Amino acid sequence: MKQKNKKQKLFQTGLGCAIILLLVQSLGATTHTVQFGGSHGFAYSPTAFTAEVGDTVMWQGDFSVHPLSSTTIPATATSWHSGTGSSFSYVIKVAGSYNYKCDVHVSLGMVGTFVATESAVISKFTNTSLQTQDLSLEALNASGIVTIKFGTKQSRSLKLQVFDIAGKELGTIFNNRVLPGSYSVGLGSIAKAKGFYFIKLSSVDAQRVALVFNAN
Repeated sequence: MKQKNKKQKLFQTGLGCAIILLLVQSLGATTHTVQFGGSHGFAYSPTAFTAEVGDTVMWQGDFSVHPLSSTTIPATATSWHSGTGSSFSYVIKVAGSYNYKCDVHVSLGMVGTFVATESAVISKFTNTSLQTQDLSLEALNASGIVTIKFGTKQSRSLKLQVFDIAGKELGTIFNNRVLPGSYSVGLGSIAKAKGFYFIKLSSVDAQRVALVFNAN
């Protein structure tokens, strides 16, 4: 009898932990809404965005006019297609780059993309204890030209590095001592492929991280 009660208690404890874990995951998940058609014309809005594994992507529009299909996605991810209705949801289960299209209007440039990361990816190459307002960092993409703007409130040596979406370092685009002020530099040829990249600005005692989308 005692053994049975013990097993039942262990089962209840395990079930309780599983439920708590699922609740925590669901609370942390985000739904990303992508709209198309109507006032958006032959385009997805937003065209590109970032998400995390566990998030949901929801497309809203007329799928009978703009049938939706995945194109290039991570090898172990599930592909998708929707040709009817006005709403379609996809839960992200695999990290990586996802691309999709309107089957009918892809020749008009009706394509979209998003990158899903594990929430711990940034921690691979950052130290959260060094995050500070003493440094500023912003990545801009205007007409396909990526510009990195950064600044400091004191004289210091600064390094600006580029990482891919998995956290692998690709190279350094700035490494010099500067005076207090604002500066800018191009992304250059380090980010050779179209997609998302992390930009890290760091000194001995501080750092900032930003995300940039390279459309070229």
